[in-house]
Amino acid sequence: MTEEDLGAQVYPVNEAGLAGDAAATTSEDRPGAREPVKLRSRDPEPAAETLPPPSEGAPKIRASKHRQPPPHSAGPEHEELPLQLQTRPGGRGVGATLLWSLGVVLMMVALGGQYAYFHRDQLALQAQWRPYLEMMCEIAECDLPPRRELTAIDLTDHAVQSHPQRDGALLITATLLNGAEFPQPFPDVEVVMMDIEQRPVASRRFVPAEYLAGRNPDSLFAAGQEAHLLLEVVDPGSQAVSFEFDFR
Repeated sequence: MTEEDLGAQVYPVNEAGLAGDAAATTSEDRPGAREPVKLRSRDPEPAAETLPPPSEGAPKIRASKHRQPPPHSAGPEHEELPLQLQTRPGGRGVGATLLWSLGVVLMMVALGGQYAYFHRDQLALQAQWRPYLEMMCEIAECDLPPRRELTAIDLTDHAVQSHPQRDGALLITATLLNGAEFPQPFPDVEVVMMDIEQRPVASRRFVPAEYLAGRNPDSLFAAGQEAHLLLEVVDPGSQAVSFEFDFR
C-alpha cells in the first residue's frame, strides 16, 4: 500500500472523537499507559435570587456617585460629648430637704435643752447664761440656785490674836461686805497660815455655820450688807507669821 493509499483511507470515528482502531486499543496493549483520571462533576450553582419588580407607587432610590461622610465627622463641633444626667427641678426633693433640716434643728435644740436642764446649777453661776436659764425654768417650772459673785465680797477689819480663854489657840475676826447688786449665799472661807517665806504652814476651810455667830447660815447675804466673821483655830506656832483669806 502506497503513501497515497494510506492518506486516502478513511477510519470510522466513534462518539469520543477517536478513530475506531485507536479506541479499540486498551491500556494493556500500550505499555506504560496510566489509568484514566476521573473528573469530579461540580454541582450546578444556584440561580441568583430574583427580586420582584417594584410596584408603581414605591419610591425610587437614586444612587449617588458622591459618598456621603458619616454623621458627626465634619469637624470639632460635631465631636461626641459625654452624657450628662439632667436634674429635674425641685418638688418633693426640696420639701424633704427642708423637713430633714427642720428635724435636725429641733433635735439639736432638744439636746441643748436637756443639757441645760441637768446642768443648770453650774450654768446658773455664769452671768451670761443666767437669763436664758431663768426663762427655761419659768416654762419647765424648775428652780435655779441663787446668783453668786464671790469677787464682789470684800473682807475688812480682819485681825488675828491669841485666844483669851484657850491656851494654844488663835482667835480670828473679820468683817464681810457684799458689794454685789443682788443677794447671794454666804461663801465658804479658807484661812491659810504662811511662814516668813510665804510658804503655807497650815490651812483650813470653814463653812458659814462655823464662822457666823447668831445668824442663819442658810439665809442670803443681802446686797450691801455686812456680816461678822469669828473663828477659833489651833495656833500653828511661831513659824506662822502671816495669814490670808480666800472665798469658795
